[in-house]
Amino acid sequence: EDFISRLSHEIRTPLNDMVVLNNLLANSELNENQKNISETLIASTTNLVNIIQSISESSPSDVSFQHKANTLFNIKTTIEGTIEFYSKKGIGEFNLSLNEDLVPTEAIGNPVILKQIMLIFIESIMNASTNDNKNIVNLNVELEKKPMNKFTYIFDLRSNNRVFSSQDQIDTILSAIDSPEKAVGLQPDLLGLNILFGRKLINLLQGNLEIKMEEESTQFLFTTVFDIPGDSEHRSYEHAKVPEFDKGKAKLELKDANLLLVEDNELNQKIVKIGLKDYF
Repeated sequence: EDFISRLSHEIRTPLNDMVVLNNLLANSELNENQKNISETLIASTTNLVNIIQSISESSPSDVSFQHKANTLFNIKTTIEGTIEFYSKKGIGEFNLSLNEDLVPTEAIGNPVILKQIMLIFIESIMNASTNDNKNIVNLNVELEKKPMNKFTYIFDLRSNNRVFSSQDQIDTILSAIDSPEKAVGLQPDLLGLNILFGRKLINLLQGNLEIKMEEESTQFLFTTVFDIPGDSEHRSYEHAKVPEFDKGKAKLELKDANLLLVEDNELNQKIVKIGLKDYF
């Protein structure tokens, strides 16, 4: 436990630096391609933060999420940008089916969380594959309209490989999410932790997750709820923010605060100065 605690601390230090620099990059002037890469980088980094958090606390109950922006984004380019990195490695074949006449590609929500979910499931598929069976991953996206101008996007992600050993393994992992008493005795591997994180991230988007496995294939079926902008909303949501989770505490403006920062690592000192310079 002491070793894990110290190792976790050593890993968190550069991770925190990455989070700060990623957010600074995301808030700079970027073109669409650079923005897409930046969001994918944030999603991947945040997934790593969650893994370290779980290892150090031996509990998958809390999900860390740094990037809470709610913005207008293109679902198709968000997905394509995420799987592009895997396609370039030549480790699989990826097929996206999205009928743009029936499924509006522009939505209002959080593209980074969607990228996180995609990264988790695709990475799980890649890690479970065998060298003698080429990965073929198919993703179909459909739309179901809900009341109050809410729209449920249905993501059907299928792999030609078995990701889990059995359906019982899937049921055990998913039941640990709904029954905390079962999670106490669960000793999940990295695959189990990833599924736990993926499910919790889907919950943040008001969605659900189902996992089904057949003889030689695995299906991740998950939903997310996004708004679809009207003609007058395309730009008004560009910088909209998700409401803060904690409304009970008044914010303290940094310009009115006295701060004492003590840091013995020169790189960390530099990053702290970069991160705070816009506030003073």
